[in-house]
Amino acid sequence: MGGAVAILLHKKHPKYRNGAVLIAPMCKIEKLRLEHIKLVEANDVLRLEKKKLAEESSYAKIEKLRLEHIKLEEENDGLRLEKKKLAEEASYAKPHF
Repeated sequence: MGGAVAILLHKKHPKYRNGAVLIAPMCKIEKLRLEHIKLVEANDVLRLEKKKLAEESSYAKIEKLRLEHIKLEEENDGLRLEKKKLAEEASYAKPHF
């Protein structure tokens, strides 16, 4: 919504919204910054979103590594069992004199 509309809406219904995000050149007008309405510039919002995405990305990488570790452990257990079976079969196949 436009900056003027956001300010008018806030003056008529101050409890309707906490603030407004203005993505326009008028964000730089100092008079608007001094108003009692809380203005948030788009850069601040984008910076917070970028930080949030970076945190989520690191969690996703950790989760991917954890799942890969579990998969490798399961594969290792399967190979261990197969080795044990082959060792038992080899011991039966040896001639007993």
